[in-house]
Amino acid sequence: MATEPKKPASPAKSPKQLAAEARAASEAAERRRERVIRIVGTLVVVGIVGALLAIGFFAGRGGDDGTAATPGPTPDPSAAAPSGVITDAASQQAWGVPYGAAWSADNEAKLPTMEIWEDFQCPFCAQFENEFGPQLEALADAGKVKLLYRPAIFLDSGLAEKNAAAGNANSSARATAAWGCAIDQDKTSDYHAALFAAQPAEEGTGYSEQTLLDLGTQVGVADMARFTTCVQEGTYLTWSANSNQAFYDANVGGTPRVYLNGTEIPTQEFADMAAIEAKIEAATAQ
Repeated sequence: MATEPKKPASPAKSPKQLAAEARAASEAAERRRERVIRIVGTLVVVGIVGALLAIGFFAGRGGDDGTAATPGPTPDPSAAAPSGVITDAASQQAWGVPYGAAWSADNEAKLPTMEIWEDFQCPFCAQFENEFGPQLEALADAGKVKLLYRPAIFLDSGLAEKNAAAGNANSSARATAAWGCAIDQDKTSDYHAALFAAQPAEEGTGYSEQTLLDLGTQVGVADMARFTTCVQEGTYLTWSANSNQAFYDANVGGTPRVYLNGTEIPTQEFADMAAIEAKIEAATAQ
């Protein structure tokens, strides 16, 4: 029987070549590590700055020139909420958006809950979502943790004048409400990510209604007529106010904030996702 001729073996690499490759791999890993450290360091700084700014935001002041803020939605526990949102007003998770397979797992009661408080106008929330959001959702999709998104709209107060000048008053509330319209069409994750990706480069510009509608098309909302009506009529604006009231009541203090079973995880710890997974596993075992 004829046999195929053997392919010539690749020439062995010299110690010099091997050393160069190892050095290149090490340098690449170090660049990745430094990038994560820079992002996390920024999040730590903004946590301090955000806490200081929140004092002014929570006071509900108007624009910097002393004008009154454009009236936003007010809480009403009886108002409509998107499909799947926790509507038990007495619950500490009220108005949160559950995400992931763990919520319907047989051992759901034993699985830990990770809450992420965020405001769609918060630039550091966008950084957090960009760097860590996909990894956290992967853990939720795998049924390892019950991910609970907790939207806040407190930046509408602090950015009232700028939002109004750009024609996009109450931008956080409208973005959150539009997300609710997308949640109804099973686009929870896609629209959430798209909102942060479309966040205006200049803080205070806000989201236009057309942008919110275009994002629905971008993520593949099936019933755009229904989605458009939902966005334009502000169907879930009051839900956004309910969630924001929960944010105030919980004294969260700023965004982004992450809690695992009620215990805050400092944002700098997310530089080590293996450690985060270990925390989740430890919380599951309790």
